[in-house]
Amino acid sequence: MFSALPILLAAALAAPAAAPDWSGVDRYIRAEMELKEIPGLAIAVAREGAIVAVLAWGVRNLESGAPMTTATPVELASLSKPLTAMAVDQLRRAGKLDLDAPLARYLPEFASGWPGLTPRHLLRQTSGLRRWHDFEAPCCGQAGEFDLALAARKLARARFRQAPEFRYANSNYVILAALVERVSGLRFTDCMTRHVFAPLGMNHTTLHREQAQRWGLAESHERQWGRLRPSPPSFLGWYGSSQVKSSAEDMGRYLAALTSTSWEPLQAPYDQGWFLRSLPGLGMVAAHTGDLWGSNTAVMVSMEKRLGVVVLGNAGSVRAGEIARGVLERAAGLPGVPPARVPKTVDPDFWAILFLAAAWLIAGSLAVYVPRAWIEWRRGGRGFRPRKWTVARATMLGAMAAYLGLRLAVVGAPPVAALPKSLQTALPALVVAVMILLVAAALAGLAPRDHRGGQPLRRREIVATFSLGRPAR
Repeated sequence: MFSALPILLAAALAAPAAAPDWSGVDRYIRAEMELKEIPGLAIAVAREGAIVAVLAWGVRNLESGAPMTTATPVELASLSKPLTAMAVDQLRRAGKLDLDAPLARYLPEFASGWPGLTPRHLLRQTSGLRRWHDFEAPCCGQAGEFDLALAARKLARARFRQAPEFRYANSNYVILAALVERVSGLRFTDCMTRHVFAPLGMNHTTLHREQAQRWGLAESHERQWGRLRPSPPSFLGWYGSSQVKSSAEDMGRYLAALTSTSWEPLQAPYDQGWFLRSLPGLGMVAAHTGDLWGSNTAVMVSMEKRLGVVVLGNAGSVRAGEIARGVLERAAGLPGVPPARVPKTVDPDFWAILFLAAAWLIAGSLAVYVPRAWIEWRRGGRGFRPRKWTVARATMLGAMAAYLGLRLAVVGAPPVAALPKSLQTALPALVVAVMILLVAAALAGLAPRDHRGGQPLRRREIVATFSLGRPAR
């Protein structure tokens, strides 16, 4: 990615330059934090190989009130991908890895897949993998979830497509982490610490959560049922695509490295762990966000101005990428995008409340319909009269209910565990309600109302049935 690695490392360790007046950025950040309800935020800005600002606001934990500092580690989430790409690039420079050689040369388990698949396809997210392939790798407390060799074997079974277009998937960078581990001969965590973090002076950056907690890791915050609260994450992603924890100070050193020299040509829209696009006044920009349900981070670098910004926040769904752009534009002397609220539809808690309301609505409707249908059956107003089309419809509805139950109980268990806390409750509740609705519809189709026999029910008869515990007569 870089034309001179020694220059990059020297620039990252250089003394910070004198910081300009950041009062305008301070007002912008405070406004964003208020509108987006962010408990704590830290930023770093670097220009031409020097750190020019490292600032922090708010608290790292709403309950304890402990302050957010520039040394507070935050879950980077997908900002881990450019760091993984840096490890891959180092192996390339050392002559140990050819980005255009078949991947199976280094990971033989991929020999049975698309023979043209190369490490470069993974770096550019053009391997043919999709987001649903991510959960082929163990996660969410499953045995072996940090075993990259196991993840590679499982992902090797995925269907790769020749000459595919760009499709973002975490699994591309999980495979790259396995590649780094296999080619370097080191555990991925050790390789990243020795050959990426340490040379850049990122001495408070780690892949180990326990270590980050000893350094004062910022607590994740989720909105649950309308209220923002601290919420320890149940899922942090996989090695290679996520899991790195770092502070604004360390990420400032990383930014200094990124802005110290010219970049090698990259291919849009994605390459070497970066999304690439052109922005007015900034030229070509390399950017990436990191999104977890309880934290949100972003890095944005103007290649033309050799100016970069990192934003680390400890709440989910806050659109850190927009904040990074606002800071970058102001640091470049541009007006900058104005502060803005996050749309309700971006917040998973909005959908959790909607799903739970739908589940209650279905449950309420069934609570009225099922007893009424049962009384009609007992009075002869319904009868079991299966016909070909009613049996076919009932079979289809029953199969749909069984499929939903199987997905929820078996196949869907890991993705559900990866959801935000409120959705972990609301989505299964909605699925169960829909399952019961489908079964009720299937049975109603097999035992339709007999308009030629039986007597219509009156409301007082239904009430009497359930209050006295016997069918109405």
